[in-house]
Amino acid sequence: MPHKLPLALLLVFALSANADANPIFNGNVAISGLEASGMQLLYEVVIPGKNPSYRDSTPVPYTINNLSSLLSTYSRVGYYVEVTTGPQAGQFVYVSMDTFDTNPASLGLPHNVNNPVARQTIVNNANIYSNNTSIVTGTSIATVNLEMWPSNYATGTTSAIPGGSGSQYDFNDSGFSTAAGHGSFQINNFGAGQTLFGWSDWGGNSPGQASEFGIGNATLLGRPNPDWTFSDLGQTGLLQVVVGTPNAVPEPASIGLLGLGLAAFALIRRRKNHQA
Repeated sequence: MPHKLPLALLLVFALSANADANPIFNGNVAISGLEASGMQLLYEVVIPGKNPSYRDSTPVPYTINNLSSLLSTYSRVGYYVEVTTGPQAGQFVYVSMDTFDTNPASLGLPHNVNNPVARQTIVNNANIYSNNTSIVTGTSIATVNLEMWPSNYATGTTSAIPGGSGSQYDFNDSGFSTAAGHGSFQINNFGAGQTLFGWSDWGGNSPGQASEFGIGNATLLGRPNPDWTFSDLGQTGLLQVVVGTPNAVPEPASIGLLGLGLAAFALIRRRKNHQA
């Protein structure tokens, strides 16, 4: 029955394609495949065009939350951001780094009740990918820092990060805490004087106001502060948080499906030979 061979192979290939389908990086193939190997999507959240007031009894509405099914340990953390509407629509940035927190529940958006974290933190071995031509990309970068907190903050600098302006909101701001407020979710490259991405004013101080979100330094688009604070551009986007231990070994599901395909092929060959 010669028609069974292509049908069997079609089934195996379809199953294999489904198993390998990966929502990491929103399907963006411009990012190295090695970055996705061994990594798992932890959180995904849609960035709205207006202040959504994630504070107090209003949680962060993750569209994907895989916290309960994560691996027990991980050595790398990554943040993928994509702009979906606005002047920067289609632009993306992905930053991965050595893990800085062993509790995956605290890697998402800060929240004064559900995730009370405040980070002004330099991270190690950062890899940066982007199609925004102003952003300095590369691997093993040592000058990347996080600015993540749910509170208000000020333009003054801290001793935690070298450099920064005392009169602009940028990669080195101060006065933050775990209290409810404006909110900051930023990754910067202080060595290059750049905000890689910034999303602020999601904490509810100005409900309904246009979003403070974008990629690269917002001053390049005529906004007052590099880190998108008070930018009010109203762009929308997508944020993904991934964790894992990168490797180049095929996933067990893919190996199993390959074996299934070979077994199906051998079985059909034996049947054909028996009927000949």
